[in-house]
Amino acid sequence: MNNVYHQEITIFSEEELDILNQRISIQKSKEYIRCLVRDKDIRLTSEERVRQLWIQRLNELYGYPIDRTRVEFAVHFGTSIKFADIAIMDSQNPEVPFAIVEVKKGKRQEGKEQLRSYCHATGSPIAIWSNGQTVETWLRKDPNHFISVPRIPKESETIENIINEPWYMATLIQKEKERERGNQTLRDLIVDMENEVLANSGVDVFEEVFKLIFIKLFDEKQSSDNNVPLRFRNTNTALQVFDTVNQLFDEAKEKWPGVFPQDSRITLEPEHLQICVGSIESWKLFNSNLDVIDDAFEYLVAKSAKGEKGQYFTPRWVTEMCVRMLNPQENESVIDPACGSAGFLIHSIFHVWRAIIEDLGLDASDLFTADNKPPRCQDYAASKIFGLDFDDRVVRISRCINLIAGDGQSNILHINSLDWKNWKDKASDSDWTDVYGTGWTGLRKYRSNKRQNNYRHMLFDVCMANPPFAGNINQTRILALYDLAQTATGRTKKRPRDVLFLERNIDLLKPGGRIAIVLPAGRFNNFSDSYVRSYIMDKCRIVAIIGLHPNTFKPHTGIKTCVLLAQKWNDDAKAGALCPKQDDYDIFFGVQNVASVNNNGDKIYVEENGQLVRDSHGHLIVRHDLYNHEDITPDGIAEAFSHYALKQKLSFANKDSVLPEYQRNQNMGDTYHASLSDVLDFERLDPQFFSPRYNRQHCHLVGHASHMKKLSDFVILNRRGVQPTYVDQGEVFVVTSTNILEGYLDYNGFGRTTLDEYEKKKSAWIQNGDILIYTTGANIGRAAVFQDEQSVKAIASNHVNILRVQGINPVYIAFILNSSIGRMQTDRFSRGSGQ
Repeated sequence: MNNVYHQEITIFSEEELDILNQRISIQKSKEYIRCLVRDKDIRLTSEERVRQLWIQRLNELYGYPIDRTRVEFAVHFGTSIKFADIAIMDSQNPEVPFAIVEVKKGKRQEGKEQLRSYCHATGSPIAIWSNGQTVETWLRKDPNHFISVPRIPKESETIENIINEPWYMATLIQKEKERERGNQTLRDLIVDMENEVLANSGVDVFEEVFKLIFIKLFDEKQSSDNNVPLRFRNTNTALQVFDTVNQLFDEAKEKWPGVFPQDSRITLEPEHLQICVGSIESWKLFNSNLDVIDDAFEYLVAKSAKGEKGQYFTPRWVTEMCVRMLNPQENESVIDPACGSAGFLIHSIFHVWRAIIEDLGLDASDLFTADNKPPRCQDYAASKIFGLDFDDRVVRISRCINLIAGDGQSNILHINSLDWKNWKDKASDSDWTDVYGTGWTGLRKYRSNKRQNNYRHMLFDVCMANPPFAGNINQTRILALYDLAQTATGRTKKRPRDVLFLERNIDLLKPGGRIAIVLPAGRFNNFSDSYVRSYIMDKCRIVAIIGLHPNTFKPHTGIKTCVLLAQKWNDDAKAGALCPKQDDYDIFFGVQNVASVNNNGDKIYVEENGQLVRDSHGHLIVRHDLYNHEDITPDGIAEAFSHYALKQKLSFANKDSVLPEYQRNQNMGDTYHASLSDVLDFERLDPQFFSPRYNRQHCHLVGHASHMKKLSDFVILNRRGVQPTYVDQGEVFVVTSTNILEGYLDYNGFGRTTLDEYEKKKSAWIQNGDILIYTTGANIGRAAVFQDEQSVKAIASNHVNILRVQGINPVYIAFILNSSIGRMQTDRFSRGSGQ
């Protein structure tokens, strides 16, 4: 079958697809199929393919005879006629349809209202909608009311059988397996639900969907613990469903306090709530790692303008890599001062729990997060895990996730990590302590000086964080608390938020404590950020720096990021893990080369022979080269680091994750190491710079220095463009980065500006023969020569660099810059987050 169709049709089995393929013939270079109903060859379009698969399934899986099946069934609306894709006629009255099916191709979502109108006009009780990737089934209760039903009834079943059968967690597991070939996520479902129901309901989408997820999680946990039927179901009238769900909500608030106020209520209208419950009732939210709800929460928070502060949830594959590398232990405390959705905390909990469960000789099930845990596991989550965040909505999400993962929610606090001097005032607010008092009491125990009410220096073993990237801190009161905000003259200067978080994270650690923090790549190579690098080296041993793929935080941002792993200097074994200060040492570098998400931010999954691969828990595996996933994927950066850590005799080296040389997969990602003295010589810390392939090229070029010339010998101008004001009919051309193609310029795509603007931007004037260079992102270094004999007026935008040479042909220089030799040098010496 055509691969495009194969990707669009995911709810049908390989066997069903093979049977359909046997009915296909080629006539005049076109695909035709023998229709089971019409008994003739029909042109096979994308939509017809879905229809024929449904005819086949309704007959073979659900038992509806072909002689009761109609296609292009005429539905009369007064004097007009429309045609339903498939109709299954009633067994007692063959003139009346029992079920009507509407099909679409690919990801198309329209046609649901049209389907309901067909049922209204014909009296059909069952409505089925499918696009080949998902299927939705409704029961028509009265002329204006439909309820979602869990599955299509077989020919031998009554509708009552389907609606009234109890569901347990095993039911949801089975439904998850039935959905295995589908690629719809809970996030996709929420988007559909929002478009169809919530957008016009006049409610706060975040609050209402969060409530529904919270209630469903509680219902699943109750069912799992007590083996009782699930109650979060759409099996009754709208008012009855509304009452049941609200009752569940009250029970959940009582059992899981601190996420929603006790007096909060569902504000959706009963009819809207019923549709939402019917949409998500068949989804199992509890699994081995809670990743099914991660995307949903990130989408909801992003809609609440979370990204405006530069806050983005850290992808699970990044947090897992960090946890494996830092290797937290059962007796060690972990804090995340910008905890977001608690990814670092959850993965730390799971890391330690699995070690405890293995130590006790127990097995971890596919419902790992819902299973009742041994006391050691519960004690760890309740006493060693702490998270802080200043965003109230994010804190509530984090508390929700932590409590269902093991009641670590008490230690998630709504507090500004950077403003530590104000913490004691926060704790004097009785409303705040009513919710966060337990966690506050636990947090206070980690002060370095328990006699003083000072929270600058804490005594945590591990700190992991992805602080907000965007914005500067300019409040003098807060800046005064940080060494990195003080200049050499003693003046306080505004600083990027993530820079202050770096200092804060280090202060949270005991001597010998270790840190993993996600930072913009520019912090590791910008000239202006050298003070940040000096501070890190003064306070810590830089253990590793991992360059993440540029797509990591898409679709929110394409900013390049790195993970810094460091250990606080310590030569006193009584104070913490030993990490004696050294003048020189090795630093581990790694670069993620395998993209985990595409440019649209969609996850890329591991495939084998065209099929998506699942792990032992039935979860799809995101593609990356960061670590070995259950021996299904090759060893990655984390495994390479484990070997490195053992050889370096680091205090936290994970001996259990390292296989003997003769057993392990030798392909362990793009990793290498360099000395601190090398770092100091080059005044930069970005991983890509120290890649062996760059070093090999450098050595090769140096070895042929007698035949080489430096570009600087020919350059008379090297200047970046400016940001102009664009106008539609301006007299002056503006060259932007998008005009610089592979080796040539797109002259027809130039922007325009005014003569006045041109006179103001003399530094960006372009001359004939200037080499224009792409200065940002993935195409950095791409070059083309501006060739114009007419002496037109043109300027370069701020993402374009002007290089003017003399004594050599600029076309030749552009050719060298675009070659692999030139591009590798450009890539290596670029600074910032890709400039």
